[in-house]
Amino acid sequence: MYLSALEAARAELDRYPDLAGIRILGPEDLMGGDAYGLWQYGAGSTEMDKNLQYLAAVERSADAGTALAGFAIHGYGKDGVSSAGASSQLWDWWANGWKASPAPGLPSGVAGFSSFGKPSWMTETSGESPAWLASSQGSGGFPDEGAFSIAIKIQQALTTGQESGWLYWQLTDGKPSSDADKETLTDATQLANAPKLVAAKHFFRYVRPGAQRVAASVTGGASLLASAFELGSTLTVLLVNEDASLASVKLVLPSGSQSASLSAVTSSDGSLWQPSAIPVTSGEATVPVPGYGVVTLTSGAGASDGGLPAPDAGSSDAGATDGGLGDGGGAGSTGGAPVDGGAGLKATGGCGCGQSGGLTDAALGLLLALWLAGRSAHSASKSRNSRCWAKPSFR
Repeated sequence: MYLSALEAARAELDRYPDLAGIRILGPEDLMGGDAYGLWQYGAGSTEMDKNLQYLAAVERSADAGTALAGFAIHGYGKDGVSSAGASSQLWDWWANGWKASPAPGLPSGVAGFSSFGKPSWMTETSGESPAWLASSQGSGGFPDEGAFSIAIKIQQALTTGQESGWLYWQLTDGKPSSDADKETLTDATQLANAPKLVAAKHFFRYVRPGAQRVAASVTGGASLLASAFELGSTLTVLLVNEDASLASVKLVLPSGSQSASLSAVTSSDGSLWQPSAIPVTSGEATVPVPGYGVVTLTSGAGASDGGLPAPDAGSSDAGATDGGLGDGGGAGSTGGAPVDGGAGLKATGGCGCGQSGGLTDAALGLLLALWLAGRSAHSASKSRNSRCWAKPSFR
């Protein structure tokens, strides 16, 4: 049924010149919370196919494969309401599938979306508590349910999950929210100061359309997540500390970097969106990352203007004309597959969500989404060594 509908929709769109440019993403099912949630719930009359089983069907149909310009998944748990996506294992299965069966009753040799050479977007999620720190395990548990967890989920999606787009369900519904309201990033009273919006803004504001993710490796600390992005002469580095203690991170910039300082924005519980300058000496910087905190660092042309550099002149349309889903675009790849925890992170794909300041710009940014400027099987590798190394010490 899904394949027939997909092929019919593509054929109908192609009949009209003004509609033929519309691209289709699918299957856009929820992530769930385990391997079954990515393959199949139930059996017999109660069977419900899930994301990877849809992909397997698409792989068997040339017409369906042609009809899909890319893939989409929702970052919800099994109930379709609570948020998922902080698990690197789930993202790895979605991107790369699995060779051996990960659970009883599931087949072996299942392919992930990356085998198709097309991009994937996380197109909807919500469900976190409004506070910076909240845990699904109750008091004292790991903060996997508050605003801080949004930073983890975006980080995991863009690295291990190789996602090229990440969208939240709602910016705001226009009224003050309560602790029970988990579907929006902010409300009518907190505006740009809402912890959930601030966590997302660490990515939305600084990882711009056309940016390309480059290698970022972490040594000496499994609790530090790192990612790095380039757009023109601007380098953006994201650091997320999953430990409760402050991490003092030694950051080694790419060879040839001329930056004398890095612009930094830091957020943690009770201290949101704190700007600072981090000095650079001989290509190295020491960056404090608070416990359960997020730091965004920028250098280059975009560092002084909120990380809003002009599109890279060498990146053709940077995804502007076709949402980044075409064969064109200039974003390249550092090659290889991502590894969780920032250890040797290398993946294809750029992202960029244009959010800058107030609610009007934020809304625009969420609509712009994270446009991809190239795709894994069709983008050239970077010709220069663009690596960031981060070595944390916790105290």
